[in-house]
Amino acid sequence: MFQTHEKKLIYITGGILAFFFLVSFLIIYPQYQSIQKMNNHILELRTSLELKYEKVRYLHKSQNILAQAKQITTELRSLFIKNGEEIGFISYLEGLADKFSIKQKINIARADKTKNRDIDKIDLQIDTQGEFVDLLSYLTALEHSDYLISISEVNLNRDASFLINMSLKAEVYVQN
Repeated sequence: MFQTHEKKLIYITGGILAFFFLVSFLIIYPQYQSIQKMNNHILELRTSLELKYEKVRYLHKSQNILAQAKQITTELRSLFIKNGEEIGFISYLEGLADKFSIKQKINIARADKTKNRDIDKIDLQIDTQGEFVDLLSYLTALEHSDYLISISEVNLNRDASFLINMSLKAEVYVQN
């Protein structure tokens, strides 16, 4: 059937093929599995590092937001009337009325304490009378004042002498 020369060639080819399969299964395949395990491990490490990086980034962002909130709180507290300095605020309002040549009547009602025990709310009813431009300047001065004045209602009407009557409902806060 096959001659010796062909048999030798078949045996050599078979031997070489068997050697390659043996090398593949004993050396290359275990190395391939080791590389796959390392690849999976690297992927897990990368995912873990990305999560840690996001947490650190979120922490830094939270710290920045907290610092901004503290700064805003400090600025806001500086706008409150200090306890015992309410007369200074009333004097400020009277000074504005004199500055803009308007008549003013102030009604004050101290509201119940707010949820935060460090702050009290004062309700104001301010009735003014004067020229429209002067009243507008008065409102602008209130807006730019160093106090936190929350105006909830403004009513304007004209009387028989053509002066404008302005009624304001407002709130200010006192820091205890």
